[in-house]
Amino acid sequence: MSNTAINTMTNTSGQRSELRGVFRVAAGLLVGYIAISAAALVFAVVERHNSGLVNGVVWIRGGAVLASSILLYVLCRFAEKGRTTAYRRLRLLSFIIPCGVLIIIIAPGEYPTWMKIEQVVCGALVLTIAILMSQPQVRAAFPKPVKKPSRSRAFR
Repeated sequence: MSNTAINTMTNTSGQRSELRGVFRVAAGLLVGYIAISAAALVFAVVERHNSGLVNGVVWIRGGAVLASSILLYVLCRFAEKGRTTAYRRLRLLSFIIPCGVLIIIIAPGEYPTWMKIEQVVCGALVLTIAILMSQPQVRAAFPKPVKKPSRSRAFR
């Protein structure tokens, strides 16, 4: 995290250090998420001829999960630099993704057991990021923008 971005996001050196730590942990969790997602796709390639372990859903979900893991990592890095929109998107997606994982876990039949286990691990990582990004000190570093009063078109 650059000192300029940290200084604009916080007031004291203790807060800056704490934010650095939060984003460092989040980035580490996201690297783990990327690694697990990539490993799942490698496993699917190796076992592609075993229809009991790999089906069409595995390819679609596996690719989407890897893409989402990379997206979250990029958003985390931009948020770490002080970009409010990246922070908001990271926080929102880190709550939505575990909901998708829950659907996969309870979906009967289509997903092989190994993928459900992989999704539980990935969902736990992403939920941890959601909790980290929702801490009061992190949220305070990214205040909501002040809305300008809207002008009615009738008065223009």
